Amino acid sequence: MTTQLSNFSIASSIVSDFLAEKISHLAPERDMLITYRDGLFEAMDNQNIDCTKFHEELSNVVDQIAPIQSDLQVLKRQKISIEHGLRLRH
Repeated sequence: MTTQLSNFSIASSIVSDFLAEKISHLAPERDMLITYRDGLFEAMDNQNIDCTKFHEELSNVVDQIAPIQSDLQVLKRQKISIEHGLRLRH
């Protein structure tokens, strides 16, 4: 039984580390896209981009941000759940 518990802890720790790595790769991508989106709003405010181009670019960037944000939320919840499970086992 102790070996099974030890194996579970090791596997859970590896999965938690994997999720942390995925999060660390997706978060900067999302942040870059958000910065780009904010730049689009600034360009529109300063009238440096025409309305049609603004809406096309905004739609494109929002379509890219949404799934990344969703993935990040799921990964973070999974990581928290696994870490909680590890704390309960110890």
